[in-house]
Amino acid sequence: MITLTPQNYYVNDYHIEGLKTLTNLGPDGNGDTHFAITVNGTVTAPNNAWTSTHQAQRVRTWLQGEETLTPWDDVYAITGTGNGVNRNGVAYTLTITQALRVEIGCWYIVSGKLEITPQDLPTRFVDFGSGSCDGAVSVTVNGTTYYFG
Repeated sequence: MITLTPQNYYVNDYHIEGLKTLTNLGPDGNGDTHFAITVNGTVTAPNNAWTSTHQAQRVRTWLQGEETLTPWDDVYAITGTGNGVNRNGVAYTLTITQALRVEIGCWYIVSGKLEITPQDLPTRFVDFGSGSCDGAVSVTVNGTTYYFG
């Protein structure tokens, strides 16, 4: 188990606080090493202009590359949920509905789906595609789909 607690940590004058815990759960039913990750974090803007919070419970499964020394062939699947309050004071929930595939050799999430539901607003359905390292993402809100990338 690894626990991270930032001490007086700032990025461009934004104060980062919280706790992140990573627990090695060993091999799953398929023999893939998997990790439980919990996050409880807060970001405070310069001059206390706003604060946002985020809590998450995720599982990261190591699908490929564990047997090599180079990290560039590593591939992970991420599942889980989260919630928080954004900088405008709007609460939200987040659920990964199809595992997010992260390939360390790619800058982008290459596949998977999640849903973000802001308080009193329609759910946003986010689709990262089917496996290409292209940065393409679609977001559907109220039946209208927007494409990015």
